[in-house]
Amino acid sequence: MFNFDIGGNEIKPEASEGIIDIPYNRTLLAQKLTQEAAVNPETVKGLKTVEQVFNHYKPNVEVEFESVEGMPVKETLQFRNVADFRVKSMVAQSPFLRAQDAQFQEYTQIGRRLKGHRVLQTALTNADARAAMVDTMKALLAELESADPAEVAA
Repeated sequence: MFNFDIGGNEIKPEASEGIIDIPYNRTLLAQKLTQEAAVNPETVKGLKTVEQVFNHYKPNVEVEFESVEGMPVKETLQFRNVADFRVKSMVAQSPFLRAQDAQFQEYTQIGRRLKGHRVLQTALTNADARAAMVDTMKALLAELESADPAEVAA
């Protein structure tokens, strides 16, 4: 009489109108995707895919970051699909976040190298050697700060 497949929903033939509940393995997501409230809320019909929703509404958000100097840095992040909400995607479209991520990666790499450097670890356990290294680093920093940028690049 009826031909059912796995995952099918039964609609009784005697019902004049079939309304099906959302299956338990589905998620309905409704949220505000822009900063401004809608002046005149509108009902949009015919959007069948997530891509169509993103293309219609073109969600974006203005964010304000704070630089190391304490200055505000304003940027606009745009979202064209669900994957744009991932951290990597946000970092990829923001020059400020890319610079911060590059600096973080560099510091992480330096930290890993220092942890694995046996000679340096031995020198840091000796107070005199540690003081000499700090003095050397301070002198190097002072030299780099006073050097001509063209000389440093060469």
